Amino acid sequence: MASVAAKLLGGEKLVDCTHTIAEETISFAAHFKLIDGKRYIVDGEFDTRKPDGTGGTGFRKCVYRMPCDVGTHIDSPAHWFAGKRSIEELTLEELTARGAVIDCTEKCEKDVDYTLTVADITEFEDKFGKIPPKSLIVMKTGWSKRGITNTKDYINQDESGTCHFPGFSAEAAKFLVEDRDIVGLGIDTASLDAGNAGEFPVHNIVLGADRYQIENMVLEEVPAGLTTKFVSLPLKIKGGPEAETRVMAILS
Repeated sequence: MASVAAKLLGGEKLVDCTHTIAEETISFAAHFKLIDGKRYIVDGEFDTRKPDGTGGTGFRKCVYRMPCDVGTHIDSPAHWFAGKRSIEELTLEELTARGAVIDCTEKCEKDVDYTLTVADITEFEDKFGKIPPKSLIVMKTGWSKRGITNTKDYINQDESGTCHFPGFSAEAAKFLVEDRDIVGLGIDTASLDAGNAGEFPVHNIVLGADRYQIENMVLEEVPAGLTTKFVSLPLKIKGGPEAETRVMAILS
């Protein structure tokens, strides 16, 4: 049975594609000083509530401190390119989009460095139909099951410091931007570029084309195909290059 909320949005089920932010949640902002060894911390605690939970006039407030890319987040074009749009300039029109969810889980289980290819896109379209303009292309790898608070398994660095996790190929990103007029890309790993990509070609292609990117999604309950809609709402921070984001999938 469809949920009431899903029906309001024209769907059958809502799926939260967002990791909960916790003290151990990963961030690529390695140059930021850790706070008590953590990327995220609740600070400046002020709490005058009654301990017995009976309410009254007391209240709790605090300060959240963290980098701009903790957990599920959006990269704006300004993340990579000076003078391009930052987080607050992304529109609701583009942040609400039909999804093209391409499931590469089996391929990624066999090859942790797997990159989505143009051939994968062609195979997807042969099965589900051509990707419509202004779609959000989502690569489902199964990676989030490793646990985003488990930095060792999630980032998967080797002894040389190279990361190993799946991503989009530069050729696929270029094809999607130029031939399918997408709004952006999404993935359930730490980066749209594969961990061993080095020069971040996908970031350069996608953000350079004034699109956005979503990283660290949760996609286990999201099926492959063209029937899912996504609503992605980042914190609206002036001048922000990236921002933590609540991503909702509306399943038909």
